[in-house]
Amino acid sequence: MNRWCVFSAICIGIIFHGIKTTETTNCDKTLFNGYCRDRTISAEGDLNIAIPVSIHESRDGRCGNISISGFQSAIAMEWIIKILNGNDSGRSSFIPGLTLGYTIFDDCGLPSRTSSFLTGIFHKDSYSNLQECVASDNISIYTGIVAMTSPDSSSKALEFNRPEVPVISVDYHDVKYEKTPGAFFGVESIETEIKVILEFINRQNWNFIGVVFTEDSVGMQYLDSLLKQSSGMDICYLQLPVNSGNVSSVVNNLIITEQNNYAANETFGVLYLGSVKECILFLQAIKSSPHSIASKLMVLLASSVGTGNQLYEATRPLSNDIFVISPHQIMLQNFTRYFQDVIENSTYQHLEPWLSEYKQHICFLLQKPDCGANDIMAYYKQESQVDKSVVSLISIANALFNMQKKFCNGITGLCNEMIQNLNQISSYMHVSNVSLQTISSFYHIDDTVGFDTNILSLGKSVYDIFNLTKSNESLIGSFSNGVLNLDSNARIQESICKEKCSRCIENEELQFGYTPGDVLILGLFSIHQDAYETSNDESKIFKCGSYRTGSTAIITVSAFFESVKSLRDPSKTGLNFGAIALDDCYNELNISALITELFTGQRTLLDPKARIP
Repeated sequence: MNRWCVFSAICIGIIFHGIKTTETTNCDKTLFNGYCRDRTISAEGDLNIAIPVSIHESRDGRCGNISISGFQSAIAMEWIIKILNGNDSGRSSFIPGLTLGYTIFDDCGLPSRTSSFLTGIFHKDSYSNLQECVASDNISIYTGIVAMTSPDSSSKALEFNRPEVPVISVDYHDVKYEKTPGAFFGVESIETEIKVILEFINRQNWNFIGVVFTEDSVGMQYLDSLLKQSSGMDICYLQLPVNSGNVSSVVNNLIITEQNNYAANETFGVLYLGSVKECILFLQAIKSSPHSIASKLMVLLASSVGTGNQLYEATRPLSNDIFVISPHQIMLQNFTRYFQDVIENSTYQHLEPWLSEYKQHICFLLQKPDCGANDIMAYYKQESQVDKSVVSLISIANALFNMQKKFCNGITGLCNEMIQNLNQISSYMHVSNVSLQTISSFYHIDDTVGFDTNILSLGKSVYDIFNLTKSNESLIGSFSNGVLNLDSNARIQESICKEKCSRCIENEELQFGYTPGDVLILGLFSIHQDAYETSNDESKIFKCGSYRTGSTAIITVSAFFESVKSLRDPSKTGLNFGAIALDDCYNELNISALITELFTGQRTLLDPKARIP
């Protein structure tokens, strides 16, 4: 094992793409905010993989609680490398005579820690406060990076990609690196997932929905892609940003109000885009809502929430339809047995303090202070990134296997010609897919998997859609070969307006809502962005762009129309009031010109139903 100790700087000598190390153990007293600051899980090999993992969550720029998915992924990395190494016997290793080593680093999902870790390995003459340089004649050659961390940290890892050191971002697809040699992704892009989501929405006739999103980088990327791809579609959106402090208010004050006022049959679809932490709070708010109509909410969760047990437990005992879109998953039964051995036995001291923290965290979730191994394993559910991380590492091993076969002429181990050609490893990632049946412990899996392009394939299906509240995760659909196939027996209810949604009626030039009356009250609102301001495209001057992020203008418009409706009784006011709501698209010159045109007769608005002035 390698010892990594805190020091003010490091002195690192790199030969090819390696770092000098020595046989060491973990530091014992490097705590930061109550948690281990600079721990690694590592073992030396002939060739090595750098693995940044968010074993702890981030919290206010520091290391927070233990991450269930991060801990599982770290254990999975150690497990699969042991298998590839023939359980420490080089003679029976997957790559004949050659062992793989690894350095698993807990970056807490913080980009600065990810960067410091990788800089310390791959950049000559770099300095960092993460490690102490220990003089040694050993040379570690690092031939790949497998990142299982936050989106921001994964993007930071992708900055280190190069043909000789491929980077696999297991759980995040950064489109900036799609065409970069050496960059690989364990999941499809957000754009592809939104395409599937919109197909699902259209097929179920969800043309009136709430869009709940977190205002972090992932939530905003989902929202931006949704608005771009749905442009021109007949879908009314209610945009609702959420955080840990406003979830209950969003559910009970905004969503329920919209559902009561507009939803036909009181059924209302909600799309959730963002992190799992706020998602769990969101589902709990629905569960505890005092409004009975909340039971008729239907929720579609983006894949960013994962498929962990915490999410599953948050749906109990909801009667709502809770759907989740998930990248196709391979259930690794032998890993479950290995994980159980880690939990039950005392021979894994090198996994401390994470192992103890994980056990304590599960006991806390179970509300059992003294729970045992059986309780912990009863709660266990394979997290969504575990299989992707395992197959990603197998793919690197497969590339190295093919390189040894080509360059070493039957010689086992690491021959000189193979070392000289390691800068070609990225091209060998595409040579052939990996048949898991050729590797011990995967005989029961039929899928042929690997990087067909630079995106990982785990079989025929790209995405699966589950109903989490029906029959213990009922599979209701899958997306493969560009086609969404849905179970005809799923019987998903519609989410439509009682009548045409006035606030969503659009005109190519003018965004407006209308309710008829003998006397009209004019309301001015900024619902969309100024298209020119957000694009600098002169052809879009005075035109409307995407919805304003974080704006509550749509809610205000709804309240405006409801207030006007209360004035409609001629017996009380003597007048039958109606209303027009104009969207100025956040441009004062735009609305000034529109008002001038309307009141001088240069522009005429048509009744959206009768199509008459």
